[in-house]
Amino acid sequence: SGKMARPAARALGGRRVAVRRVLRLLAFASAITCAIAGGLRATPFLPCLAPRLAWSAKSGTASVAGDCSRASKLVGRRKHRRCLFAGTAAVAGDDDAAALLAQAEALRREAAAEEEALQAARARQEERERREAEEEAKVAKEAEKSRLLLLDAQVSIAQGKLLRLEAEADATSQDLEAARRQVVEAEQAVAEARGASASAAAALQEAPAEEAPQAPAGGRAKPPQGAMSEAEWIDLSKRFVDMSWPDQFATNMRVGPQGRRKLAALRNGETGTFILPGERIRLLEEEAAFRASFKRFRDPLNGFSEAKLARKGQECVVQEAFKDDTFTCLFDDGASFDFPFESADGYKS
Repeated sequence: SGKMARPAARALGGRRVAVRRVLRLLAFASAITCAIAGGLRATPFLPCLAPRLAWSAKSGTASVAGDCSRASKLVGRRKHRRCLFAGTAAVAGDDDAAALLAQAEALRREAAAEEEALQAARARQEERERREAEEEAKVAKEAEKSRLLLLDAQVSIAQGKLLRLEAEADATSQDLEAARRQVVEAEQAVAEARGASASAAAALQEAPAEEAPQAPAGGRAKPPQGAMSEAEWIDLSKRFVDMSWPDQFATNMRVGPQGRRKLAALRNGETGTFILPGERIRLLEEEAAFRASFKRFRDPLNGFSEAKLARKGQECVVQEAFKDDTFTCLFDDGASFDFPFESADGYKS
């Protein structure tokens, strides 16, 4: 029976050691849990935990010792040793719990700071994107406004050109119609004048050569009625530059090619021979050149004759100019002949 009692005692002792270790671990874990949670309640299965928590709250070792002494009187010496162990473990657990709490608080503050930084960065990014969107919208609006203004200006310019062209077209059509009427009237007048000149030339050729023409009053040939004076030509050349295009066109149509040459010469300060009514000109003096100036004509009115040859080198006043580049001139002695433009000294086409 003694041999059988020893294994049973050893087994009972081992069981007690195991229970004691488990109680220690439970006490340590309970201390850490209570310290973290901030509670001061005693665990029901550990009667000495309440004295340990009271000591932790008051931060004094005497309280633990006193509590443990009271607990030893109630539960015995073995429980008193467990209470001392629990108090010692609680002290270590409080330090670890404080460190863990400090670390947790630091992590929480760090996380809060990172969250605040992240929110601030997100807010700055959103503000920057909003400003960029506003700037892009503003630039797009300004570009659209500029484009619309440019289009409006182009439309206004096009409308102005259209109105000007329409006005010029109307004026041109009116000027052309007036010019056509003038041409018709001039052709009729030319036909009548040629008939009268032909009759006069025939009468001159039949008259005796020694019969001298009658000199006009005053000894010099006079310009025809309505012919422009030199002062009027000079004034017209000055006004021509400031005229509108339709007025310049009408003036050019009215004065003809020789009139346009004279206006250009007056504007440029030049001189020359111009076959225009009222102009005093001189005929070619060299006989060969004078005869050659009639090569375009063979008719008695505009062609060469001995009576005309006798007038070479003399001055005369142009009475009328015609479209076939011929003119009727009046000499100082009253004689009148038709000559080609080429018979005038200094003539340029």
